[in-house]
Amino acid sequence: MAENPLLPHRKLQELYSTLERARVLEKKQRTTFHREAVLAATTMQLDKGDYLSHAAKDIPASLLAPPVKHPAAKSDEATRLQYAAATARGQQLCGEHITLAYTQAGDKATGWKEALTLAQEERLPFVLCIIDPIGADVKRTKDTLQWPTFDAFVRKIKMPVLTVDGDDAVAMYRAMQESALRARTGLGASTIWAVVSKSAKLTASQRPVARLRRYLSARNIPLEN
Repeated sequence: MAENPLLPHRKLQELYSTLERARVLEKKQRTTFHREAVLAATTMQLDKGDYLSHAAKDIPASLLAPPVKHPAAKSDEATRLQYAAATARGQQLCGEHITLAYTQAGDKATGWKEALTLAQEERLPFVLCIIDPIGADVKRTKDTLQWPTFDAFVRKIKMPVLTVDGDDAVAMYRAMQESALRARTGLGASTIWAVVSKSAKLTASQRPVARLRRYLSARNIPLEN
């Protein structure tokens, strides 16, 4: 099968190996839902010097993140996304690199509206990835980040949003590829809403690694170079 120039075989092989590493890290952290495709497909497209903003105790994301030029100042969770947008502002002024930030649907909604407003108004090199754990035991109230509120807000400020099957590593890669290209070429910020499954809800054949393995096999792409 002919190679897709936007996702060549070597990148698919890299995606698979990164996905396996993310799966092992997630297993050690005992995450109750599948984030590995989201983590692998997004972090592998970050360059040295790009900044990844994640929750303080998110060890898998920390280990998958690229090296940064300057250590980021510590910020609490209430101001983390605003700090990430400010970091993107600094990157814009320097003319290089992007910021990727993770947050989770169902978490207390703090700072994301302010961060996205700044990012949109200033056309910042900023990507916000929201991980939505469908089927997870998440208490959703009016104060938590939920799709209806989020969708209405990004429509209001006219910010692009890509909704993705977060268990599909290839779909996640393409969403991040589009968002990162937009950020790197000065077109501004964007958001990714990634829906992921609870671990107990998926059979072995439905999990992200198995799905990507079948995708590669159907195209006769070996798992290793």
